[in-house]
Amino acid sequence: MSSLSTRAVAASLLLLVLAAARVATAQEGPRRGGELVFVVPADPPSYDAHREETFAVVHPAAPHYSTLLRVDPFDRTGTRLVGDLAESWTVAPDGRTYTFRIRRGVRFHDGSELTARDVKASYDKIVFPPPGTRSNRQGEYLCVEAVEAPDASTVVFRLKWPSVSFLASLASPFNWIYRADILARALGAASVDNRLGVAEDGTSGKDKPKRSVA
Repeated sequence: MSSLSTRAVAASLLLLVLAAARVATAQEGPRRGGELVFVVPADPPSYDAHREETFAVVHPAAPHYSTLLRVDPFDRTGTRLVGDLAESWTVAPDGRTYTFRIRRGVRFHDGSELTARDVKASYDKIVFPPPGTRSNRQGEYLCVEAVEAPDASTVVFRLKWPSVSFLASLASPFNWIYRADILARALGAASVDNRLGVAEDGTSGKDKPKRSVA
């Protein structure tokens, strides 16, 4: 190979290395904005996250709802919990009472303000589902004795026994907070599943919840 050809090959390799380095640098730095397109290879069986366990529900719909707690999206270990609708919380010395202060100024899509009543109603449906209502994660909360809302910005969970996994369970991405009035109307029907987008045969119905926490 001539010296000219050798230099041409070396120059080409150098350009490839520099291009790869630029791509790596661009990938390492976060970029805000833009549009993320991803595939959800299934249809949601219903629009009630409290009864479902499939990512076909969480992926398309979870961005429209809020939870009490969540996993810190900036924590690479995926173990740090932060408040979503909870502004702060305390745990009693005996580990059996968890008290949460709810953020003020959070509104549902219809303009109504979120209160502790909405959080209590949502967790009552998850932990103590009435007849005709299915709750996929009810078993995670066998330790819960009661959910209370002593005022508009406070929610209290009283446990039968201490549970080290309780806070992590509250951070489930399926534990969406619904508006209490919507749940009250749905729970007054023959089957709350039908009112939250589930037909009698288990397929998606048409009456989806149209209001969620912004």
